[in-house]
Amino acid sequence: MTGLPSTMDEALVRSMFTDVGLTVNSVRIMYDTWGVGFSAATVAFVSQDEAEQAMCLFNGQVVEFADTAGKEDGADAAAEGAAEGAEEAPLILKYAGPKQSEMVAISNVPAFMDENMLRDMFKDAGLTVKKITLDKAGGCIIQFGSALEAAAAIEGFSGKFVSTE
Repeated sequence: MTGLPSTMDEALVRSMFTDVGLTVNSVRIMYDTWGVGFSAATVAFVSQDEAEQAMCLFNGQVVEFADTAGKEDGADAAAEGAAEGAEEAPLILKYAGPKQSEMVAISNVPAFMDENMLRDMFKDAGLTVKKITLDKAGGCIIQFGSALEAAAAIEGFSGKFVSTE
């Protein structure tokens, strides 16, 4: 999911779904590092049915949460509404894990690599990159032009080392 206010944490994302009766296995936040104010998250549900329910309930909805810094209960802070002057963006939920997906999760991305370097690396291999979401923990999710291009990226780059040269 994308379009999350940068003030959201994993507990708030989890409660957004559990409050409507869905069971969440895990949440991973990819915080905004580019200053645009919105973050993304990967949420794993207990079943595909629950993932589809989440998409029906939340896709296209605007989520507003207050800044939770210094507050004891993040859920109470979330209920208070959006922080003053915060921008809004609709949520977009999609599958990130099906085998034939165009989405690829990459870990151990070197700290020196930015979005342009990643895009160029895959472009040089003849692959189309639609979107890159970097996180601060050395990972990213890349959306390729097709599931075949995603498979080619996995085949060509898994286990490879990246140098600064």
